[in-house]
Amino acid sequence: MKKILPVARKEFIHIIRDFRTLFIAIVNPAFILILFVFALKFDVSNVNYAVFDFDNSQLSRRLIRHFEKSGYFNAHIEARNLKEAEKMLKRGDINMILVIRKNFEREIHRGNAADVALIIDGADNNTANQVRGYANKIIAVFSSKYLAKYIQNNFPFRISTINPISDETRIYYNQSLDSRYFFIPGLIAIILLVGTAMLTSVTLVKEREVGTIEGLMASPLTRNEIVLGKTLPFCAIAMINLFTVMAVSFLLFRMPFRGNFLEFLFICALFILLALSIGIMISAFAKSQQTAWLLSLLGTMLPSFLLSGFVFPIELMPRWLQFITLFVPARYFIPIMRGLFLKGVHLSYFYGEIAILILMMIICFTISTLRFRKVVD
Repeated sequence: MKKILPVARKEFIHIIRDFRTLFIAIVNPAFILILFVFALKFDVSNVNYAVFDFDNSQLSRRLIRHFEKSGYFNAHIEARNLKEAEKMLKRGDINMILVIRKNFEREIHRGNAADVALIIDGADNNTANQVRGYANKIIAVFSSKYLAKYIQNNFPFRISTINPISDETRIYYNQSLDSRYFFIPGLIAIILLVGTAMLTSVTLVKEREVGTIEGLMASPLTRNEIVLGKTLPFCAIAMINLFTVMAVSFLLFRMPFRGNFLEFLFICALFILLALSIGIMISAFAKSQQTAWLLSLLGTMLPSFLLSGFVFPIELMPRWLQFITLFVPARYFIPIMRGLFLKGVHLSYFYGEIAILILMMIICFTISTLRFRKVVD
């Protein structure tokens, strides 16, 4: 350790002198977190829609008011005809057209089913599904209320409910169903992995490019001591990044945390060591800073975004793609983070994932050390 600390101290001085790199390394993760959390919000609200009301009755207007009071839809746009409404749908000005057919009120008073039509923009299937769900729910509630009122006014007996089965739904862990709480643990994982691996690989390759690594190799230090000494400062920067993004998550997004904080620090430290090992491995294969930067981007960011379950469920991917996800570190770390943040579970629930992360770290560090020795020699 006595030999490693002077190397780490030298590396710290280099990092502090390069103020721009230090600023990017520390401030950038918080900026990325804020940007992505706002950009990745999948909850649909304030839906714009047009109404083409053929009936223009008291009951049809009451149905429209139900849409506007729901909190999901904005004030409706009155369409003069269906063609005009379809033009608005094509331009993307609205997401849905509500068509209330003629004799809507009369058919209901007669006890017949009255049809309303929903025309939804399906170009974005996620938004379309949510808009359809909101609209169907509003119409179902409106129908239930009207039916209850009709029965009470026309039959001599009283009823407690028109629904023979009542359901009681309880949502655990994310009661508000806020999609930000789903994304933030994954974003923290990706920020730690990408930022640490990229900074480590580029810096080590830079040392080799400017030739300062040879000076260290001439010293009595072993290659492992050099590697450990040079990566120690990046470990400290990664921990600073972790606390920065945690502070942003708590203060700006009110992110809940229900797990054990010591267990959280342990698993994050393990993941940071894995990210450092990946960064050293990339630096051992890259011949220039540009190559190291590109390899870090392609090797950590893309798989973490697409193949880790961060956005897209792994269970829905083809079998061959699910096999590839087995080699993505974030696949094992993100479920642990979500478990600690949202469910308050202990690490004992994730023995398998932790074992795989440790195995990955050992493999990456062994390969990088062997390759680093060969490159320097």
